[in-house]
Amino acid sequence: MVFERREVIGGAAVTEELWPGVKASTASYVCSLFDKQIIKDLDLYKHGFVFLAKEPQSFSPMLNGNHFFIYGDAPRTKKEIARFSRKDAKAYDKYDKYLASLVDAINPILRQSPPDINDIFSVAKFGLKNVGLFNKIEDFTNIMSLSAKDFLDQWFESEEVKASFATDGIVGTFASPQTPGTAYVLLHHVMGNIKGRGIWGYVQGGMGGVSQALANSAEAYNVKIMTKTPIDKIIIENGVAVGVKTADKKIYRSKIIISNADPKRTFLNFVGEEHLDDVLRTKIKNYQTRASSFKINMLLDGLPNFECYPNKTDVPGPQHTGTIYICEDFDYMERAFDDAKYGMPSRNPVVEISMPSSMDKTLAPKGMYVAGCFVQYAPYKLKGTDWNKERQKFVKTAISTIRKYAPNIDDILVKVQGLSPIDLESRFGLTGGNIFHGDMIPNQLFFSRFKYKTPIKNLYLCGSGTHPGGGVSGLPGFNAAKAILDDKHIF
Repeated sequence: MVFERREVIGGAAVTEELWPGVKASTASYVCSLFDKQIIKDLDLYKHGFVFLAKEPQSFSPMLNGNHFFIYGDAPRTKKEIARFSRKDAKAYDKYDKYLASLVDAINPILRQSPPDINDIFSVAKFGLKNVGLFNKIEDFTNIMSLSAKDFLDQWFESEEVKASFATDGIVGTFASPQTPGTAYVLLHHVMGNIKGRGIWGYVQGGMGGVSQALANSAEAYNVKIMTKTPIDKIIIENGVAVGVKTADKKIYRSKIIISNADPKRTFLNFVGEEHLDDVLRTKIKNYQTRASSFKINMLLDGLPNFECYPNKTDVPGPQHTGTIYICEDFDYMERAFDDAKYGMPSRNPVVEISMPSSMDKTLAPKGMYVAGCFVQYAPYKLKGTDWNKERQKFVKTAISTIRKYAPNIDDILVKVQGLSPIDLESRFGLTGGNIFHGDMIPNQLFFSRFKYKTPIKNLYLCGSGTHPGGGVSGLPGFNAAKAILDDKHIF
């Protein structure tokens, strides 16, 4: 039995009808990391999952009249890079192969439970099983510790090229591209392989298409899904999880309880501090969820017309189908982060725009488009003010930023919804408005992320607060299922 707090299943991977006839991926908005083995095991294509690969992958407009496309097709990307630097175009193949080698080494461990770092036999067994990773340990250590900027500086000279690649290193982080550890976040975002390594796309019908396909598959195995059924407490008796109590006071008992909520919500809200030992209590209180986000969903009755790459027709062009990145250079991103460091929303934010209806005509009426904006930086706690006062101001700031590149944005903007970090927390249960269930920083990855099997007997975690982290991969649940099956005492 699955309990869903809201009326729509899927947590943050949902499609909602925000306005009549208009469906939007309200929170999560693009797909790449979703694991191919899970798709196969659960027969998700049969159950309605449809992946629409973006091409180009991204479009970066520039105020100097230039622009930069990144394609899924390497030769086309190299041609784009050559417009800025022939040296960088030559370096791209080596860069791409280097990332591929790291992904190949890391991919096997994404589908495994990390070993107990305090158990030498567990670590040794893991090492023997993953020799490929240990052969790349120097490279892996390097990318875990470097900033995205320092990593990219090793490969390229063009600031425009590096800034476009660096955007993947700051998604959902409380960090600038010059912060150590962001090189790994960049790598994390090229690990997907649904339709080729690092290829991102949309899900037909919105991101709720992922959740609905999973639900259809689960129901085929007689899983019962209960919506509008928030959990009040996980029932603990003598240190053992034995059931749940819902908000309407009903009690459901089970020998296995699995939480897809983030670790803070699970242990502090549902379990309660009185049931935590000192080690777990300290870890959960120190667990960082500072990397909050701000999401804007818009309905447009036309296409943004970028001055650097004007519309030729009223049909979506390559500047609309790929993700649109507004971030001029490293200095721009650094200044945006500087505001957040001092407790204020960015005055010139980094804006990532996706227009899934440019490819998926099921989302909006003909001639209209749904656009989602992922905007950084937006601290959860603001200095001297709060998000109730700043929400609409920040929406206006983001639209003003877009206007510099696409002056017609005000003319085509019909409806807008702004979701601040506190809205993401209250609406989707994301503590601190953190889309990854906890910051993706070196000391909260792999060994140091939360384990699937918790110290409370029969209670397990299966959400993004566990290895390998966030990004709608399905892998935390896949690994949690294996951990439960391996826990022989249950069966």
